[in-house]
Amino acid sequence: MLTAGYVPDSDFKAFKGMIMVNNIIKKRIGAYYSFENGKGSYSENILGATFGINTYLFVYAGLGLEKKSDYDDARYNDGDLRKEAGVGFTPYKFTTATIGWSKGVGFTFTAGINIPLWDKRDKRYTAYNF
Repeated sequence: MLTAGYVPDSDFKAFKGMIMVNNIIKKRIGAYYSFENGKGSYSENILGATFGINTYLFVYAGLGLEKKSDYDDARYNDGDLRKEAGVGFTPYKFTTATIGWSKGVGFTFTAGINIPLWDKRDKRYTAYNF
């Protein structure tokens, strides 16, 4: 999955991008990488795991090392871990969306495309198997 979105908190006003590879282990567990770039010198990198609940719904959680920045003395600028969790869904064919939350940043939203890594069609009914 490739998604792009937004961190609406007025202190950050950041672009958010996510790359997810879902359902790799036992068709349930996967991994993701998220990056945020926003106001001032704010930027964040987060690595985490995904867990598929069913065909249309999954959850994700990750950790990222917060970087010191010039713009925000109130935020934990001592290198604390940033924790993020959220839920994602694939509402229609190749579309996907996520809603996440982090104590330090608040809500995040992304939308994008779901690119299957393997063919999900039933091989018994394809033309090349006749």
